[in-house]
Amino acid sequence: MPIRVKSENANETQIRLLCSKTRIAPLKTLSIPRLELFAATLLSKLTSNIVKIIDLEFDEAHLFSDSKVVLEWIQIQPHLLNVFVANRVSLIQKLTQTFSLHHVKTKENPADFISSGATKLKLQDELWWTGPSFFKDKPLNLDWVVSQKDDNFFEDLKNPNIVYSCITHAGPSVFLDNCLKITNNFTKLVRILVKPLATSIVFTILLQLLLCASSCLESLLNKSFKSYCKVFL
Repeated sequence: MPIRVKSENANETQIRLLCSKTRIAPLKTLSIPRLELFAATLLSKLTSNIVKIIDLEFDEAHLFSDSKVVLEWIQIQPHLLNVFVANRVSLIQKLTQTFSLHHVKTKENPADFISSGATKLKLQDELWWTGPSFFKDKPLNLDWVVSQKDDNFFEDLKNPNIVYSCITHAGPSVFLDNCLKITNNFTKLVRILVKPLATSIVFTILLQLLLCASSCLESLLNKSFKSYCKVFL
């Protein structure tokens, strides 16, 4: 898992490879998404440690994975997942509370250089040292991409019959950026945004019920008054 540092000024943008770490895959046969989850856990640990110990102040930290299944797992509550996946997702969520997670295309993912077996010549590639070309964008041009969830996503859910919904975004949004500064956990973000509105929502419902009751009472009074007038006459 390579980590790079990006520095910007008015004239130029520089990107340098800071460090990298990898692990040998377990002997036990695991699915591709679970192996990708191992990689995401390793990346989260390494980035968290680097941010803590290095004598630099970072404006922001972005983590990338080419596994959409892993990114979708990270966006849901761990208790909905099987134990193996839930434990690692929980750790990733804890370590990346102040980080942003994004999807990167496999052909633009330099982490695959090592996992697929890199030769000396291949490591001279600019992709390994400076990362994908979009890293140099000011700001990073990152769109949210929501994929159709496949069997790999559902096989590690405790209850695959649960229906999950997602919010998609394909462009700049000040509101969304401010939300992501709070947390990158979708479920937690919904809870944070909904809580302040709970009182107003309850008030609105009660007001609607009151207006409905008032209308019904008025109708009953009108009918009673008309019946009384008929009897009197």
